[in-house]
Amino acid sequence: TIGILGESRFDKGFFKIPKLIEDLNSKALDKVKFIIQINNYPKNLLEVRNEIYALSKVYKNIEILDGYIDFFEYRKLLKTINIIPLLHQLDQLKKCGSGIVFSSIVNEIPMVIPKDAIFVKKFLNHNSFLEAENVVEYSNNIIRIIENFPLFLQLAKKQSFSYKNKLNFDALNNRI
Repeated sequence: TIGILGESRFDKGFFKIPKLIEDLNSKALDKVKFIIQINNYPKNLLEVRNEIYALSKVYKNIEILDGYIDFFEYRKLLKTINIIPLLHQLDQLKKCGSGIVFSSIVNEIPMVIPKDAIFVKKFLNHNSFLEAENVVEYSNNIIRIIENFPLFLQLAKKQSFSYKNKLNFDALNNRI
């Protein structure tokens, strides 16, 4: 299950979703399911939203969650997701991250991230991810993770354990 969650913004790569759906379905239709949250999209992405809905009528492996998801629904949803593609624009990830990265780490979910996402890679030190520069590479790397899922899951578990352990020894965190 491929999870694409959060606000539907240009800088978060929302516009890439239709091409990713089409490319992955052309290569691995029987192996993938999509869970896509469409939330708080700007007017200039209305056509992308409509295209995703149209694709969901063609492909039955697309589940759309329209609108806001509360914390408890979000946590429950993360337990059903196997891979998260971080479709964000690279500029957004050079000096800052995204909450979905930490959700992936804590929930032991392998990722495909943008190549050269320097800031994000600081938190991913167990190779529980692959990198991509374009939608076709995202698709190919999602398939690589699927084909080697036990290995990537093991690395994601190791990553999660390491991150949680680090938090346990953080002085500020312990004071909170």
